[in-house]
Amino acid sequence: MQASGLDGTGVYDPREMAEIREAVDAVCGELGIGPADQVNRERIANRIIYCWAQGRRAPLWLVTAGLDGTR
Repeated sequence: MQASGLDGTGVYDPREMAEIREAVDAVCGELGIGPADQVNRERIANRIIYCWAQGRRAPLWLVTAGLDGTR
């Protein structure tokens, strides 16, 4: 099992945050969710972060997690 992605202080390192942010931006772009829509962006980000914490870190898994619940 992979580490949780946390550095021990509850903070993701910059590389991990960049990967998570890319997935959030990809999902939001696909769904037409703009930067000002913080409620929906946070909802999507939470699903992606949960997926990351479960060890599923491939971009396809992250994007799929972000899209779950939007149908």
